Amino acid sequence: MDKVKGVTDLDVFRVLGQPNLRIRIDREKAARYGLNTADINNVVQAALGGSEATTVLEGERRFSLIVRLSPEYCSRIDNVGNLRIGFPTNGGATAYVPLRELATITLDTGASYIYRESNERYIPVKFSVRGRDLGSTVADAQGRVAREVALPEHYRIEWAGEFGELKKAKKRLEIIVPVSLALIVVLLYGLFNSFRDSLLALAGIPFAIAGGLVALYVTRLDFSISAAIGFVSLFGISVMNGILLITYYNEIREQARARSRRCSRPRRNACGRC
Repeated sequence: MDKVKGVTDLDVFRVLGQPNLRIRIDREKAARYGLNTADINNVVQAALGGSEATTVLEGERRFSLIVRLSPEYCSRIDNVGNLRIGFPTNGGATAYVPLRELATITLDTGASYIYRESNERYIPVKFSVRGRDLGSTVADAQGRVAREVALPEHYRIEWAGEFGELKKAKKRLEIIVPVSLALIVVLLYGLFNSFRDSLLALAGIPFAIAGGLVALYVTRLDFSISAAIGFVSLFGISVMNGILLITYYNEIREQARARSRRCSRPRRNACGRC
């Protein structure tokens, strides 16, 4: 994506850096002692994280009593490997085997922060757009990622942030703009009671769009949602100017017709004869 024109400040949110204690249980070795993974996990959980042993009552209040090993017995990997796992012998007694004989214990680097949305994990990739409009930049980035990145199964890419808001705004505008123009036509017809005058009032909209595009080109601004809202306002101003012009024209025409009717009437002389 760093090769896409307009993409700057490209970076991946840091998600690694947290040391994790990983215990991989060998099922075959555990089966030799008659143990399953649940038995071993319960011992590890009780030793490292603690386990509820009983409930302590104090009056009407209840407290869970959690027991676990002292920190000196589990603060190092070697000490964790020395944890004793009990298993039943053939004679019915209980013997013990160290955890290192049943599992592989390592200290790995894991996720320092897990990002979630809609109950799903995700890794955020951020970037900024400069010197180019957001829509075309993301379109080029999407094409490059689709060609060069093979996603594993059950993985997907979602383009969110300002681009997601842009898509939502475009969908709203696809409904708002036609509805606005339809309402303008209805109001114009209610005002003039004539489709011809209504269409004449709307005739200035193409010229307003052309002027707006020229203004964007001269100022070197990209077409955005703010510009689209400005165009909608420009439509209203253009229609308002058309209403004023047509109203004034109709008034002048009515005055001319009234004057012509007065001039076309026959004049009478003083005696009342024509």
